Amino acid sequence: MLELNGIVKKIEKTEITNVDLVYFEVDTETEMTLEIVKRINPFKESEPITVIFNTQPSSKENPKLILKGYLYSISKNSENNKISISVGGLQLKIKTSKDYDEFKVRKELFISFF
Repeated sequence: MLELNGIVKKIEKTEITNVDLVYFEVDTETEMTLEIVKRINPFKESEPITVIFNTQPSSKENPKLILKGYLYSISKNSENNKISISVGGLQLKIKTSKDYDEFKVRKELFISFF
């Protein structure tokens, strides 16, 4: 399990009809973006957020959103690690200078937002 805390930095429209791109700032070293269907987007700019990645749904109560994704890519270089997760064809991407050893390619994950 991995728990990240941060804020919703901004929300933008994408070129895909009815899909938003949500930017999260976790800390000074980690950024995350999520493509999400506008109709189910529960996020508001500047609000605090907790994200839990786990192989099982979180037992924590009252999530804003729970997604099931497939981690398909981790690319590492000297400056940044890029983690890509497919969520029903839409993307959740994490860019960080940290090493998150919890992430393994070809793994299904539940991503819970609080």
